[in-house]
Amino acid sequence: MRVALVAGPYIPVPPTKYGGTERVIYHLIRGLQEKGHEPILLGSGDSKPGCELIPIVDKGIFFPRTTAGLPAFESEVKRIEKYTTKKLKEILPDIDIIHSHGFDLREFEDFPNLTTIHGPIIFRQLEYYTKRNGLFFVSISKNQQEAYPALQWVGAVYDGRNPKHFPIIKRPENYVCFIGRFDREKNPHLAVELALSYGIKIKLAGKTDFLGDDYFKTEVKKYFRHIGKAAKPGNSGKAGA
Repeated sequence: MRVALVAGPYIPVPPTKYGGTERVIYHLIRGLQEKGHEPILLGSGDSKPGCELIPIVDKGIFFPRTTAGLPAFESEVKRIEKYTTKKLKEILPDIDIIHSHGFDLREFEDFPNLTTIHGPIIFRQLEYYTKRNGLFFVSISKNQQEAYPALQWVGAVYDGRNPKHFPIIKRPENYVCFIGRFDREKNPHLAVELALSYGIKIKLAGKTDFLGDDYFKTEVKKYFRHIGKAAKPGNSGKAGA
């Protein structure tokens, strides 16, 4: 089966630094190949997915650091989305199904389709999903489906990983670790406060963009007095406390 996987234009597949969804897509490609399928990736041109790649943008555009960069960013995203729609229509005769990871497949609801929702379904998105009853969805947990039970859920598929990349550490070092986004959805400052209250060393690595810029400055940066050396926040800002 020829499967067209549509990634966002933000981060290459696999990601070189931050990129949770993009890492999932990469492992999905590997899994499809192991099962004898032929994946095709529509993603950023700097991706190295190990399968056929149709670039939708020369390189990942990532997210703006602050809200000041949002207008230009959103304009570029709309342009890329139109181009992605064009490329998808061109390859429809040669594929069996489209699997989106964030791209809107509303124009392709009459073609075999699947969309994985990688994040939470929040209240302001309900109208968006209501208008897409012709699409099929996969959740990353059964709990996620409870936010909108009326969607055409195909099932729940938990994020895949290569266990070889996560060996069992029989002798852990003397620190705990946070890896993720520096924003209010993840709240890493709570991990820092807990570690400090128990006198445990903590290392943090993640990204900060326009969604988490204010949060980082008000909730995380104040703990830099506990940090020996800290990187500037950004795509893969990291620090050790």
